[in-house]
Amino acid sequence: MTGEMLDGDVVVCGEYIVGVGANYEVGEVIDVSGLILVPAPVDAPPAR
Repeated sequence: MTGEMLDGDVVVCGEYIVGVGANYEVGEVIDVSGLILVPAPVDAPPAR
């Protein structure tokens, strides 16, 4: 975890990120230019 922000394509299937980069064949393209994608932590402890 460097905190570095990268610019690029992200492939999502359902609730999961399944690819990062380019050259994927997809059924639908959603342009979210200018937005930031932040994945949620996996198995995060409940908030107190």
